[in-house]
Amino acid sequence: MSNNEAEYQAALLGLRLAQQLRAKTVELLTDSEILVNQMRGHSRVNSPHLQPLHQQLCHQAAHFQQIAFRHIPREENQLADALAADALRGQCVHTRPNPIHRLLSRRGRR
Repeated sequence: MSNNEAEYQAALLGLRLAQQLRAKTVELLTDSEILVNQMRGHSRVNSPHLQPLHQQLCHQAAHFQQIAFRHIPREENQLADALAADALRGQCVHTRPNPIHRLLSRRGRR
């Protein structure tokens, strides 16, 4: 799996979680300029591996009343970058539960 494919997979997971939480407005933050530019329609999706992921993400995005894709420079996103690198190596990283984990746990969806 390429880094760009992993970014799309992470975005899909994030939107699925937001949908489970019944969010109406979503701001997706990512250090992938490619994903942001493709989702904003500023860049074409040329990769045959990314095209189906892009279509899935567009489909998921349509479920929200408002959605924004925002680029975060990698140097401002070090924790997420480290977690993604560990995941790509097949390592499981345990962090303290965040509010989303607690909310999903209470709903029995974790």
